[in-house]
Amino acid sequence: MQAPDEQTKYLRDLRCIAETEHGRRTLAYLLKKFRLYKLSSGGTPEITARREGVRSCALLLFEDLREAAPTELEQIIGKTLKY
Repeated sequence: MQAPDEQTKYLRDLRCIAETEHGRRTLAYLLKKFRLYKLSSGGTPEITARREGVRSCALLLFEDLREAAPTELEQIIGKTLKY
């Protein structure tokens, strides 16, 4: 049997994190902090670029959660609205 690759291990770990209340709360906080639901445009092109880069991290995490823990993602999204 072949050992799981890095991406498989990462998604498994992410699912384990998302299965706990502490993990869901932390992931919700990170998604909100990374401006998942905010516009990226700012006063200058530099601010917009920085915000878009930060939001890009949130989108990557969101997509990974959708793959690793779709059921828990619904709870996480609900928590992002509380922060």
